[in-house]
Amino acid sequence: MEIVVNELPVATITPSPAVLTCANPTSNLSVPAGEASYAWSDGVNNLGTTNSITVSTGGTYSVTVTSSKNCTSTASITIGTQFDHTISGSILKDVTNNHIVDGVPITGLTGVKVNVVKDFATLSPVLVATTNVLTTGLFTLPAICDGKYWVVLNSTLLAPTVPVNVTGFSFHISEGAIGSTTVGGANGIVEIEIIGGIATITGARKVANFDISFGLSPDALPVRLISFTGKSTENGNELTWKTSSESNFSHYEIERSENAKVFKKIGKVVGGGNTTEILSYNFLDENQTTGMVPGATSATHSNPANYYRLKMIDLDGSSEYSKVIFIENELEKSIVGDFYPNPAFGSEVSINITSGNAKVWTITSYDLSGKVINTETRQLNKGENKLKFASKVNRSGISIFRFESTDGVQFRKLSN
Repeated sequence: MEIVVNELPVATITPSPAVLTCANPTSNLSVPAGEASYAWSDGVNNLGTTNSITVSTGGTYSVTVTSSKNCTSTASITIGTQFDHTISGSILKDVTNNHIVDGVPITGLTGVKVNVVKDFATLSPVLVATTNVLTTGLFTLPAICDGKYWVVLNSTLLAPTVPVNVTGFSFHISEGAIGSTTVGGANGIVEIEIIGGIATITGARKVANFDISFGLSPDALPVRLISFTGKSTENGNELTWKTSSESNFSHYEIERSENAKVFKKIGKVVGGGNTTEILSYNFLDENQTTGMVPGATSATHSNPANYYRLKMIDLDGSSEYSKVIFIENELEKSIVGDFYPNPAFGSEVSINITSGNAKVWTITSYDLSGKVINTETRQLNKGENKLKFASKVNRSGISIFRFESTDGVQFRKLSN
């Protein structure tokens, strides 16, 4: 009796490089080619089915190689990281609510994060690094590379939230005595840019080694805001918020932004004055953004962004801001129907277009060679529109119509 022993496939992983750095932020992992199948994993996700993959985060990766004889081999490798810059800091007290921290950490915080985010003001922010704030009020973020970032307190990426009210920031060099400089703002966000190991903080101060400290004032505001939420409805974006107490309080100003940076006042709601009861408020924004996001094209546009915050104003004129919330509104899409009758008979044909909004449409007709026959613009109303065209657009037979608006481009065919 003859026994055949099949060789196991080779599953030796070759990394290039084995350590991720700022100069080499990705690594190519490969095993010898020529086997029947490959299955890569990071222990949670399936990463690929070829003999090589590219990874951009440190960790342990494994591959299972299967030969044509259905024999398998498995190998794993750990990719390290060695990035350049470490950010650390504290959550400090601002007892006097003067936007200058008092140098004493707030202890006992739980569930508070500090995140480093890229592309913060877009609809697709990228989380670069994150860490939990210790109960001592201190935090240290994983090392990062040169770049422009937003350091966000307790971030949900699109909007910062804080357990108590943010009243100011302090930045100081981590070597030697604290030499703090207050950089204004009360929104839980610090913008930094690191180039060659030197950080520029909000464009105002350059330091080689730095801590970021957020100053918080638990009892500074005349309003205790319990919640602030929003949702998209048929009538507009509905904002709701609740307070547990108000002291010498005047009113709320509602502000909206398309990029989370530049806000404009869109309304006002009178407050309760002096009360320790729970009060509920609401505001309907009927003019929310429903067009394309600024900078997008008709081919690549995404749903429009609406960021909101409350400006809470005391009777003496002092004010503070709430957290920023985000509502994504579905675009009202346009629909181009088909020509009728088609094939055409008689002197004209019709087509129905449902326009998402009142807007100008550009309509171009072509023959089958791509030659332009005619171009015109039509102003359409929101909703259904009936358009008519001469049926003999192209005497040779078939015409192609291009319907273009800010919603995109659609094509329809007309036969004579």
